Amino acid sequence: MRQLLRLLKMLHKLNIGVIGCGMVGEHHIHALLNNKNVNLKWVCDTDGEKLNRIRKKYSIKYYTNKHSEVILDENTHAVIICTQPNTHFELAAFAINAGKHVLVEKPLVMNNKELIEILKIVNSYPNLVIMDASIRHSRLQPKFTSIKSIIDSGRLGEVYAIHHNVIKRQSRPGIEYHPKASWFYNKKLSGGGPLLDWGVYDLSFHLGILGDTHNVQSVKSWTFNGLDQFSLNNQDFSVEEHGIVMLEFDQNLVYYWERASNAHNESLNETRIYGKKGGLKFNYLSWESNKVIQYYLDKNGKACENCIMLSMDEHNTHLHDFDALDEHFIDCILGYQEPIMPVSLACKYLNIIFQIL
Repeated sequence: MRQLLRLLKMLHKLNIGVIGCGMVGEHHIHALLNNKNVNLKWVCDTDGEKLNRIRKKYSIKYYTNKHSEVILDENTHAVIICTQPNTHFELAAFAINAGKHVLVEKPLVMNNKELIEILKIVNSYPNLVIMDASIRHSRLQPKFTSIKSIIDSGRLGEVYAIHHNVIKRQSRPGIEYHPKASWFYNKKLSGGGPLLDWGVYDLSFHLGILGDTHNVQSVKSWTFNGLDQFSLNNQDFSVEEHGIVMLEFDQNLVYYWERASNAHNESLNETRIYGKKGGLKFNYLSWESNKVIQYYLDKNGKACENCIMLSMDEHNTHLHDFDALDEHFIDCILGYQEPIMPVSLACKYLNIIFQIL
């Protein structure tokens, strides 16, 4: 199948449809239009006004408000699903069963029941490329490979703790950020707040730089909302605003993790890695500081630190992350790469989040 696709690529571009033309869907459209291996054949959205704006802006010939038209088109090779999270499982299952390669926006699914079902479906189609978007801001940018190489070198010794925190004030999706997407703060539609929205990236990055070999042993967590009048009085506001989590993994690893989209304090996106020989402090997002602080002992046992400036010249915006995600998806379809995060691994980390929420 992969060899056949390589031959097809030499003759034709891959026909791809984007289902969901909101903010994230438009980022994917940009990325696909810049990929020489792709023909963006379809755009789809149930909102007619949004659909018309997108198809006119990007001169897309085929457009529809019915996802089935995209998925059942025999000439469509792959679809990217960018709809609300509560629709992801149904649309992904339909597309996979129709024989399409699928990239699903995060979160891949909403709960453990859907998680079990999607794994069954994915395992039934080993020749299809099926991915989620949790690698976008985590594994497809230079910081991931650079920091992983430091850890793999043994300079930190055995890593025994990770501390990650991001505390923001009034930065809630659907309210202060991207207010048109009010579904974000309704748990039935979104699945969760910042621990799900950003947690898929956090776990993908932090457990990935350790080689994806750790398995969670215990989960202790606290979540809070109702932290201002809007979230206190709005009946639809059912996601956490602030989450505090302590995870215990095998191999003597603990992970203290805190995220807030609205709390009465502030802390930048910061990760601290603690090893028995040294440590690291950094911001893993591609568009923020490229500085990594390395802590170590010199030959005399004196505490020292070193500032490492990572090269991010060609990858320093969130749009570069979208480009990298879609390029990786296309390369996997064409057989040039294997998914760097299979669905089984994405589900392993989603399961941890579902234990919290």
